[in-house]
Amino acid sequence: MYDSSEIIPPQMPPNEEDDLPPLKSEVEWAIRQLPSGKSAGVDNIYAEIIKVSGDPGVELYHKLCLKIWETEQWSEEWRKSVFVTLPKKGDLQQCSNYRTIALISHASKILLKKHHFQRSQ
Repeated sequence: MYDSSEIIPPQMPPNEEDDLPPLKSEVEWAIRQLPSGKSAGVDNIYAEIIKVSGDPGVELYHKLCLKIWETEQWSEEWRKSVFVTLPKKGDLQQCSNYRTIALISHASKILLKKHHFQRSQ
């Protein structure tokens, strides 16, 4: 298993919106944006479970995101990714006939989507 916490993220230019804590509405939006039918990350929580959790789930993930935002400490599970190599069609002895996907915790995607949404505004 590969631990993505060892990767140092690129430094982004300062942005006033980065200092704003995540709003409940942003967390709710991010939850709705999670893709269905995808594999779970290392936490084994599927996006569908988060989506059907309704208002209590939004409240829970909002509190988690606020805690992460305030402490600047991500959960160990949220920082891990599992890289899986999948075969494509063709000669499987050729490296080019494989692709790699990263299984990332859907919970971490909620906070990442909030950050991405602010950056795209």
